[in-house]
Amino acid sequence: MNNEILKYQLCLTGVTELNLPHNAEILSVNQQKEELFLWAEVDQSNPLPLEKRIFVSIMTGEIFSENVNKKYIGTVLLNSGSFVVHVFEITKERTDK
Repeated sequence: MNNEILKYQLCLTGVTELNLPHNAEILSVNQQKEELFLWAEVDQSNPLPLEKRIFVSIMTGEIFSENVNKKYIGTVLLNSGSFVVHVFEITKERTDK
């Protein structure tokens, strides 16, 4: 296996759509120079097609929809902690609401 860690920039608030390799494993989110980034591990020895994955950045106290399934990725403190963003991956629309 030839794994590589790749970095992708996310929007500070709202939705970011990324085309990631199908086998990408999300490792973490964090800030770099006051910008929001996601790191993913990808097996480069077996390139797979890209797939659209959707991430949402939500500020503390912000109201957001419960009509989607989401997976928590991480929380990032920006601007010396005065701006706190929580990042989720949207997995699919919920049908039970």
